[in-house]
Amino acid sequence: MSRRGEPGLQRWLAGREGDWARLPHAIEAFERRRDHTAGEALAVIELYRSLGRDLSIARRALPASRITQALEDHYARLHSIIYRKPHRWRERLLGLFREEVPATMRELAAPLACVTLLFVLSAAAGGWLVMRHPELIALFASEQMINGVQQGNLWTEGLLNVVPSS
Repeated sequence: MSRRGEPGLQRWLAGREGDWARLPHAIEAFERRRDHTAGEALAVIELYRSLGRDLSIARRALPASRITQALEDHYARLHSIIYRKPHRWRERLLGLFREEVPATMRELAAPLACVTLLFVLSAAAGGWLVMRHPELIALFASEQMINGVQQGNLWTEGLLNVVPSS
C-alpha cells in the first residue's frame, strides 16, 4: 500500500496545498525589498517555521516526491533571505539619529519637559534644604568626604585616581 493512499496524509496534503501555492509569490515579494517592517519580518519568520514543520512531515511521508523537493527549495530560499547580511546599515544608523530620534523627542517633548522640571525642582529643593539645614548633608555624603571638602579638597579627587601617584 502506498503512503499517498492514506486518508490522513491526503487530507493534510489537500489542506496545505493552498498555502504552498502562495509560497513563491510571498518569497519573491520579500526577496525584492530589504526595508521591511517588523510585522513583515515576523510574518516571514513564522512562514519559515511553518514551512520547516511541513518539510519535516513531507520528508517522512513522501521522501522522494516533487512536493518534498519543492518545499526544500522554498525552505532554502527563505533561509537565505532571513539570514542575509543587513543592507546599508550605516545609512540606517544615520537615519535613526537624523530622523527617528528627533521625531521621538518631539513626540515625547511634554513628558520629557515634565520629568526635567521635576528633576530640577528636586535638585533645587535638596540644595535649599542643605543650605538651610547643613546637618542634612550627612544623608548624602560620608563624614570623611565632608571633612575633606571642608579642608578644601574636591570630593571628586578619588573617583578617577586609579593608579597611585608616583
